[in-house]
Amino acid sequence: MRFQNVIEMPDMGDPHTLGRWWTDDAGRYIRHGCVGRDRAARRRAFCYLGMAEIVAARQEVTVRWSVRDTAAPAIMSAAHFLTTRAPGCLISLEYEWGAWNREVFTSRAAALARIATIGRYRHTRPFTGTKQVQRDLSAVVGGSGLLSAAFTAWERTRRAFSPGGLDGFGALAAYALAFRETRQGPQFAFAHIGAAAGAVQVFGTAWARTALGRRCDRSQPDFEYDERVCATYRQVSDSAEPVYDHILAVIRRAGDDAIWVPYRRLVLPMRDRLGAPIVVSVCDVTQDVDIPFMPA
Repeated sequence: MRFQNVIEMPDMGDPHTLGRWWTDDAGRYIRHGCVGRDRAARRRAFCYLGMAEIVAARQEVTVRWSVRDTAAPAIMSAAHFLTTRAPGCLISLEYEWGAWNREVFTSRAAALARIATIGRYRHTRPFTGTKQVQRDLSAVVGGSGLLSAAFTAWERTRRAFSPGGLDGFGALAAYALAFRETRQGPQFAFAHIGAAAGAVQVFGTAWARTALGRRCDRSQPDFEYDERVCATYRQVSDSAEPVYDHILAVIRRAGDDAIWVPYRRLVLPMRDRLGAPIVVSVCDVTQDVDIPFMPA
């Protein structure tokens, strides 16, 4: 690709320099404004022009690229930029490989090593479905963090549901989803959606407003994902035993690019005030899941 009068070198001597740039297929730094902000323009830059994007903020540097399509000189220039940053700066790697994924590093060496590893998958076709692995409950029993707190609350009272929310969960209700079996059966429908629940982080507040009362396996456009993760609610309801699992899924959102979403989930059997069974799910969206994304 040939640009004219658009080269804009960042100040490599300043480890705190701020700004936004693109790197082209010749490894040159290009003014950020040369690529439009709309989705189509950005897609052309990544997928057809082989470019990478650098965003240097005060506390974090973000590098974005397409594993399959970004030219090697472009990602090499972006990696070189990372080597000039001050120690302790957060480094966010956002790359498209079947869908967009995001990983955050506190070490420059670790981030650079990850860039090199990712490059090996340039000609590999990713599996863009849902990977789900059940894990032993001992990982959350007596521990710390959101899921451990949810398990402790569940042990304390298994009748935590009321029409207005999850009373027995206290502040944890904001992070939880609750489901009732539909009258038609055997599917489950949303009975409670906490404002800070992992699903709201992924799909947004507009989705939450429309999903309440709907079947969980038909709440958004990606039915393959919905059906796979919702099957666990039947398992927990029938067995009356909690399930702890790790999930890595490609989620397709209407009007936006698909994204990889890794999370840990605790699904709990409960009963409402009238004794009717419900299922409660608490998710921790984190890159720390025991499912290899790109095994070396």
